[in-house]
Amino acid sequence: MTEHSAQTDGFAALDALLEQAYELDEPARTRFVERLPEPHRGKLKQLLQLSHSLTLKGIAADAQAVLEDAEPPPLPPAAVPTATAPTATAGRWRLHREIGSGGMGQVFYATREAPEGIAENGSDFVQEAAIKVLWSLKADHEVRARFLRERRLLASLHHPGLARFVDGGFLGDGRPWFAMEYVAGSTIDTYVKGRSLEARLRLFKDVCATVAHAHQHLIVHRDIKPLNVLVDESGRARLLDFGIAGVLEDIDDGVQTGTAGGPLTLQYASPEQLTGGVVTVASDIYQLGLMLYQMLTGKLPYDLKDAPLAEALESICERTPPKPSFHNPAVSRDLDAIVSTALAKNPDQRYPSASELAEDVDRYLDGRPVQAVPQTTWYLARRFLRRNAVVASIVSIAAIALTAATVVSVRMANEALAQANRSRAAQRILTDVFQKADPFKSQGGSVTLAQALVRAKPDIAARVASDPLLAWEVNLTVAKIYE
Repeated sequence: MTEHSAQTDGFAALDALLEQAYELDEPARTRFVERLPEPHRGKLKQLLQLSHSLTLKGIAADAQAVLEDAEPPPLPPAAVPTATAPTATAGRWRLHREIGSGGMGQVFYATREAPEGIAENGSDFVQEAAIKVLWSLKADHEVRARFLRERRLLASLHHPGLARFVDGGFLGDGRPWFAMEYVAGSTIDTYVKGRSLEARLRLFKDVCATVAHAHQHLIVHRDIKPLNVLVDESGRARLLDFGIAGVLEDIDDGVQTGTAGGPLTLQYASPEQLTGGVVTVASDIYQLGLMLYQMLTGKLPYDLKDAPLAEALESICERTPPKPSFHNPAVSRDLDAIVSTALAKNPDQRYPSASELAEDVDRYLDGRPVQAVPQTTWYLARRFLRRNAVVASIVSIAAIALTAATVVSVRMANEALAQANRSRAAQRILTDVFQKADPFKSQGGSVTLAQALVRAKPDIAARVASDPLLAWEVNLTVAKIYE
């Protein structure tokens, strides 16, 4: 083992022990630390003292200093395969290597072969699993109870988006373990890199469906984050790690399960988890919103890396983060609204369920109005036109054609009316000429038509001077009469 890997392993183990210690009240924590062998006991005492530092950066720096000479703590021998004990087992499962660890236990990659009497010519099938084992037989009663509760919860859930529960039991030393379907894949934030916006949203909808299934069984996950969502080789998202999950029935009965001070991941904690509020499905909705933000932008809403602890808490509980479109211009106003609703500081202002969050994403993908945006007439009209672009284009073309035809028809009608008016005006002018040529009305004897036209020429010119078309029509008629 290299110096770097030893230090990394040492940090991971101490981090897990620190998390476990934080779950206990002060007397139980003291007993837990005192039972640890050296050097872990001394290192953990130092970390517990240093954890009162005011900044996250300070804690990290002090922890690094503590770990500079730290050796990896010995892992429980009954559960760990080693060179001298390569056949470490849990039930009929053979443990091969550690693939993860946390506050309650270690997770191992394991295999199981077909039992004797079933296989022909040796083993004809091999099963894979991820087996989680409680850290220590001397674990506090609360930690052990939480581990057993996680096992019961997982055994009760059956959904394609969950790693399937396979087996469970107790080691020879009495520590509980359980086996889950082994999922080989990438964390969801890594998997979506370079993929289309639509592909990311459809994958996110699958996660929402899995969370909704857990909620329907009265289970709140409380630690939804990319690290706990793996995408397998078939492209299916799988939700893992119900280690700090809570039961809604306990919450409804007034049993507080996981408030401030309990196990959580700061970057993905909801405001109520940090302030000691009751943790319900709304907390899972908030964490789904955080994950969607990260899937859309590649970033978290808040940069807590070097922030003082007080500032980090203020950011999560009070500050409004930049909209996803600030980091990714491809994100629309509708998606901004969906994420903002899921991340509302007040749990009552978030989506009521994971199903409704998924339905709003589905509305966006279908081009329908999303519930997170105020349903104004203009917004609904724009959504309709965008969703029905072909129909809207046909209607627009038809409307333009109808308008043009109407304009032409009106113009033709107006011209016909003007022509009729000019014809009547010309008729009146010529009637006056003929009346003046009437020998019974004219004085001084008879007057020929030609003479009448000559005499009427100045009068005709005056009467048609303001209308060139009328003048043309009258003069054309007079010319034909002369002809």
